[in-house]
Amino acid sequence: MFKEIMKRMSKKMWKNQKGFSLIELIVVIAILGVLAGIAVPNVINYIETSRTRADEANAALIANAIQLARAEGVNIPTAATATAIPTALAPGYLNSIPTPQVAPNDVFMYTLDGTAGLRIFRVDTGTTPATVETNPIYP
Repeated sequence: MFKEIMKRMSKKMWKNQKGFSLIELIVVIAILGVLAGIAVPNVINYIETSRTRADEANAALIANAIQLARAEGVNIPTAATATAIPTALAPGYLNSIPTPQVAPNDVFMYTLDGTAGLRIFRVDTGTTPATVETNPIYP
């Protein structure tokens, strides 16, 4: 008996329901807009941070390859000014010479001297003369 009453009530209740009202749809779209407005800047920040960290890791990888090559007697020239990464490192010590992720048109360069030691820089080759960052990526 109770089941039959509930069945009739539910049929009557849902009989006139056809879909969502315009107000309900607008509220849902507004909520999605607010969530997107909060999430998008955070995602962009994470992407930039990951690119910077990838460049730092690649610079450390290049530095380790240069140090290993020098330890094994490969002629890696000393340089007081920013110099291109030696091609002698690839394929023996690196699969390929990595490119910066922060600015893909830039290149990694190094300096190697007795006082400052080995430093890896990101260099913008699109400017004349090429712009070397003042702070090295490594160390």
